[in-house]
Amino acid sequence: MQDKKNVLLIIPSLHQGGAERKCIRTANLLKDDFNVTIAVFDGSKNHYDTDGLNVVDLNLPAASGKINKIFRLKKRISALKKLKHDLNIHYSYSLGSTASLSNVFAKANDKIFTAITGFITLENKFEMKLYSRNAHRVVFCSNDMLEYSKKTYNTKNGCYLYNPLPSAEIIESANSESVVYPFSREDGYRIISMGRDDDQKGFWHLIKAFASVHENIPNSNLTIIGEGSFEKAKSLCSLLGISDHVSFTGPMKNPFPYINEADLFVMTSNHEGFPNSLIEAMALKKPVIACNCKTGPAEILLSEKDYKKSDNNAMLSDYINDVIHGEYGILLPDMSHTPDYLSDVITDEQKRLGDEIISLLQDEDLRNAYGEKGFNRVQDFSPELYKENLVRIFDM
Repeated sequence: MQDKKNVLLIIPSLHQGGAERKCIRTANLLKDDFNVTIAVFDGSKNHYDTDGLNVVDLNLPAASGKINKIFRLKKRISALKKLKHDLNIHYSYSLGSTASLSNVFAKANDKIFTAITGFITLENKFEMKLYSRNAHRVVFCSNDMLEYSKKTYNTKNGCYLYNPLPSAEIIESANSESVVYPFSREDGYRIISMGRDDDQKGFWHLIKAFASVHENIPNSNLTIIGEGSFEKAKSLCSLLGISDHVSFTGPMKNPFPYINEADLFVMTSNHEGFPNSLIEAMALKKPVIACNCKTGPAEILLSEKDYKKSDNNAMLSDYINDVIHGEYGILLPDMSHTPDYLSDVITDEQKRLGDEIISLLQDEDLRNAYGEKGFNRVQDFSPELYKENLVRIFDM
């Protein structure tokens, strides 16, 4: 029997986040067929269950200041190169920008794979040129990202691989514990969203849209799950007079029971790589509304025919100007990226989002139909398919 090959997964930390969740899922999927090690730069905050996984804390957390960051990068490169030699690593797979910067400079006897998990990295010319020249494969989490990189950086070593979604585990987690939802069924409709307190998530849009929803449907409520103080968001809720109907739960190791209790999931991000929270909600048969940010939502929510409307495969966000009631969910045009927590102006795009939420809340049959179709769609992102394709990429 052939010896198992050695895989090194590299991640800045295992604190809460989509790339971190993807790293843990990847390790668990590969561990039966490979010797898997996870290298983290900062292991002080571990949000995920790592039982049965080999995690090496390099104890090289982020540094402040330009000079300190350069020295920290050099130390990370040195530590990674040593670890690769010590473990005789065959495949090094880094997730996230800071992990990939160290990975490509820590070349040993391994094949290097850099995962591009967000659009911010995709817009970084220096990094993308670096990965295109030095990685064995640049692995994008959506086809849109791959096409953009081909056109912008002439990337020839790219491929795309959708994030793994363990639907069965999510459903089991959703039913594994009883929760006290912030709003009871008697309180009315439950709208939910998930993401850290970051301008990337566009929560000011959601809050202003919800103000319009609540004005029309007084028995509606909004819950936002995620890490951060949300001070500006909470202040906006207060100014809009909706504080009693908006809950900020903070981060949760198991958010799925809460999503499972909601009527509708809404995502207002202004950029993503491949939005995990969106497909997780769909796995729980929640109807979804998403803004068509770069990248992911169009690929997820539209039929293949609608997604391929452009002859040159341009990003749909470049030419969608109206609401699309897609095959698997509702897609709105990309919204303003400029944070606006002032309460005196609700824009047309925010009103349009509010109108779509109202329409969906008032149509139970449509919600149920989208829930079923969304659940069927996310089977295309099964862990088994992800593993099969990742192993194929390793052997390219």
